[in-house]
Amino acid sequence: MRKVYLLKNSGFRINIQQPKEISTARSALYKSTEAMDDRSKRRNVQVRYPARLFIDGRCVKDMFPDWFNVLGTNRLVGFNTKLTKEEVLGTSQNQGRIPMRQ
Repeated sequence: MRKVYLLKNSGFRINIQQPKEISTARSALYKSTEAMDDRSKRRNVQVRYPARLFIDGRCVKDMFPDWFNVLGTNRLVGFNTKLTKEEVLGTSQNQGRIPMRQ
């Protein structure tokens, strides 16, 4: 992204791919009445990542208030990430065998 300026007036564009939730939240913020009114008054209106509406450098609306708190933690806690060979193959150890009598 450092050399994006080289594409100016070339006909090529850079588009950042975002999840559907973020893109819909950002478009809703951009089309909100607050943003439209302040744009008509020539105020500085920005939609920043992930989906925050800033007017004149002040955050007015945040669609995901706990976004950075969730991202700052380990979301894999409590999940067993290592699978055994049987779990990968979808079989159990005793499948297809005759049970032993005791």
